[in-house]
Amino acid sequence: EQVIDQACRDVGRWISSGHSDLRLAVNLSPSQVEHPRFVETLMNRVAAHNFPADNLEIEITENVIMNDLEQISRKLKELAATGVRIAIDDFGTGYSSLNYLHRLPIHTLKVDQSFVKAIRSGEDGACIVNAIIAMAHGLKLEIVAEGVETKGQLERLVGMGCNRFQGYHFSRPLPALEFEKLIEQAIGDRKRRAW
Repeated sequence: EQVIDQACRDVGRWISSGHSDLRLAVNLSPSQVEHPRFVETLMNRVAAHNFPADNLEIEITENVIMNDLEQISRKLKELAATGVRIAIDDFGTGYSSLNYLHRLPIHTLKVDQSFVKAIRSGEDGACIVNAIIAMAHGLKLEIVAEGVETKGQLERLVGMGCNRFQGYHFSRPLPALEFEKLIEQAIGDRKRRAW
């Protein structure tokens, strides 16, 4: 809850200052999601900071979903109804059925970094990533490649149709003030290119 409070304060401030397209993605543990008051607690934290629910994305793993599909389904639908986005983190590493992808209000699949790293080893590694990207597009889900560390990986992923990425190629984790500078620099670069 303290982490969510701090993140809502920081990202909420950036959103209020004109960066309305920023999205706060929060990884949640199984014990958090399985807690009986999970939805209420999360939405109370969001409301306490006047954080726009549409800018919040929760990330859960496939294994969390499969622990209790009915209970998790109810909770995720409740959150999605408020505007909160749902992402499946480390997609492809769980032992679940793909059946849940169309039964739950999922918005985003995050390709596990182990698959992104395997791209380097040739076509076999790229096949799994390519299949996940194609499936996500077919289901009209956003796709995010995790663990992008090199320009070569980025170029290969773009060529496969992936358009969202995260990883050290872009930045290492940063304190809030340094991240704020990074945002301002990116906006300045974008404005200069527009001229």
